[in-house]
Amino acid sequence: AARVAAGDFDLVVLDAGLVVELAPRDLRNFVDLFAAVVRRDGRACGELLVARARHHECDDIPAFCDDVDGLVRRATAATAAGAGATLEELDVARLLFDVLAVCRRHRVRLEANFATTVVAITIVEGIGRQLDPTIDLLRIGRQLD
Repeated sequence: AARVAAGDFDLVVLDAGLVVELAPRDLRNFVDLFAAVVRRDGRACGELLVARARHHECDDIPAFCDDVDGLVRRATAATAAGAGATLEELDVARLLFDVLAVCRRHRVRLEANFATTVVAITIVEGIGRQLDPTIDLLRIGRQLD
């Protein structure tokens, strides 16, 4: 009680209540999209998002792909081509939220599980950034490709 009164403690709240289980099709889509990001191929990311969307009303697919490509280029610009990217260098959550915004603007509807996965990744990224900001996401991601 004395430590609490003196403020000599750390309070850690860990909420593990967010659970996402992707169907095989959704998992394949997410892994393929992540692999395209690892390769720094934003155009492929855009093409995958449109091709695998169950529904879209995008009337300018090349512009959509250009927008996604720009996001991936900006997100990976801090890292050298072929090099990795640590949590210090790559803001995965920002990239994913920006992708959601581009999809909304171009009327490419993503599965609800994808949006939930984005939220889950944001939480895990924040925890990872605090635990070890030097984790190299692209190096680890290449092993999945």
